[in-house]
Amino acid sequence: MSSIAPFIMAIFNPESSYWQYECFAVSLGSIAPSVIILITTMFIVEELPNETQGLAAGVICTVAMVGSSIGMSLAGFISHDVTTSQSPPARESAPFMASPRAIMSGYRTTFWFLFAMNLVGLGITSCCLRKIGYLRRTVSTT
Repeated sequence: MSSIAPFIMAIFNPESSYWQYECFAVSLGSIAPSVIILITTMFIVEELPNETQGLAAGVICTVAMVGSSIGMSLAGFISHDVTTSQSPPARESAPFMASPRAIMSGYRTTFWFLFAMNLVGLGITSCCLRKIGYLRRTVSTT
């Protein structure tokens, strides 16, 4: 579900209403962190001994925060690089002013990058975590 948000933002029309694209994308963007923390917490509680549950939860949260900070940094670098490469050269006396078209191009490139990273994460999760077995279990009603 979270992969859809950057895809929507990459294809949206800037002249359209906020309610057509952006509101839906923003709503989907908050799903991924909540779901991942919930699933990993359930896995930690059920599969790990009591002594290591705190350590495992700390590691999961640390990895999530490091991943978020690296992702935001890369998104900022990509957006800035694309925007500056497509902006008209600034005159010596005028400060750097990017054109709206260059800014939009930087944003679109960043959203395509985020969409690709979401798909890579989905692929890694599907390949590496499929043997956990949690998804095949049925909920017991005891």
